[in-house]
Amino acid sequence: MGALTTSANRKKKEGDLLALTVKSGSAVYKGAAACVGADGYLIPGADTAGLIFSGVAYESVTGNGTLKCRVERKGIFLFAIAAATIANIGDAVFLVDDNTVGLAATTTNDIYCGVIANYESATQVWVDIYPALLQTDVATHIADTSGAHAASSISIADEGTFTEETDVEGALQEVYQDLISAQKVIPIALGDFTLEDGTAITKYSAGGATPGFQQLANKEVVLTWDGNSTQTPIAVTVPFVDPGIDDAAACVVHILARMAGANDTPVIVHEAYFGAGDTDCAGTDPEVTEGATLSEYTCTIAHGDVPAAPSSLTLILTPTAGQMATDELYIYAAWLEVTSKLKTS
Repeated sequence: MGALTTSANRKKKEGDLLALTVKSGSAVYKGAAACVGADGYLIPGADTAGLIFSGVAYESVTGNGTLKCRVERKGIFLFAIAAATIANIGDAVFLVDDNTVGLAATTTNDIYCGVIANYESATQVWVDIYPALLQTDVATHIADTSGAHAASSISIADEGTFTEETDVEGALQEVYQDLISAQKVIPIALGDFTLEDGTAITKYSAGGATPGFQQLANKEVVLTWDGNSTQTPIAVTVPFVDPGIDDAAACVVHILARMAGANDTPVIVHEAYFGAGDTDCAGTDPEVTEGATLSEYTCTIAHGDVPAAPSSLTLILTPTAGQMATDELYIYAAWLEVTSKLKTS
């Protein structure tokens, strides 16, 4: 007929009662759980493959191929069950026959007919049939022990192109793995560093042991140690207060650094102290091996030394004495890498 071009008075039924044609020769009794088969005719409910639960018979009809029986499609009905407890409230049930329901483990073909809404006795339960009418094909998914209804079998549209995963399970794993393992960075501003004794760091002056800030030829401002001295340590205290930091995971100190040339390869000694009264817990000290190439160097603090927040972390950095004879050492950036934990509240 084609699409409407004007308003239409469309016929409507409330839907609580629906008249379906009873299969010729089948007797559907009032109160029976009724189903339609693949041919579309109404028959008594049974644990038979391919049936779709259609409601509870409102009247008794023996079919001749044309007679109709009205079925109720909403309501909570009392059905027989082989064995139930009050703990089964909320469980899905499936047809055993037109008078009896069973839990998923007790039926063969899992013709979904509703949810246990209330407990009457060990052999009778009140079944809300409406959920089954909302999802006529849900039986296959609810009771399929092969996992057809599992998250791993539910596809996702991903209209925003946020993931390459194609099912819910994969996407959830990706999200949670990201939450618990993705790098979380705590930046350390170079300007926060002082000398180890708390003296402010000022403009760099060549030829001395004291580090300072200078601007290099390409305009980058760096923290510099001279290449001809026993070096003075620098220090910084970093707030370690985020409750989302996983104290069961390691903390990694990162610095972005390079030498002025390719002559010296100093080891940068790291000291690390959490809170008050701690002993040095820094791991293996990195060696600046890439010469004038700007590179990332790390020192790991083992997970057993990382406290729960709130705390603080004091870092002390010193180029090893006697390992810089020619080249200046430039520090461009510093930061901590920590791991997030899943928040439970």
